[in-house]
Amino acid sequence: MEIGDIRQVLQWLEAAGLESIEIDGPGLRLRIARGGHASSGRGLTVSVTPDGLADAPAGHKVTARVAGVFRLRHPYAARPIVELGASVAAGAVIGLLQIGTIYAPVTARVAGIVGRLSAVPDSLVGYGTPLFEIFDLPSGD
Repeated sequence: MEIGDIRQVLQWLEAAGLESIEIDGPGLRLRIARGGHASSGRGLTVSVTPDGLADAPAGHKVTARVAGVFRLRHPYAARPIVELGASVAAGAVIGLLQIGTIYAPVTARVAGIVGRLSAVPDSLVGYGTPLFEIFDLPSGD
């Protein structure tokens, strides 16, 4: 599912007057709940989870350290910085916050698996807004 697809779902949700929707598909679970104006991103809760983590307990929250526009990729890059379900090391860059012409890195504070996208990509977020959850790596028994 692409970001444009999520935007389309938000428009349908608002047009239908619905408060939330959950979509399950191969490799992905998407849940969107709205409480504000969908086109602005205010009042929205978005949870995108790879299937293998769908029933996992809450992970480590990655929050915005500054206010800015939440980006999953650099404007000169065709692909996201990190895919949901990818393993990352502590300190790895997993997103960006755009403040004017400056891009501040969003980093993983712990090693783990990137899951549960918690903010609407390309929307304005405030300080402390949850952006991602990082799940613990499976232990090697």
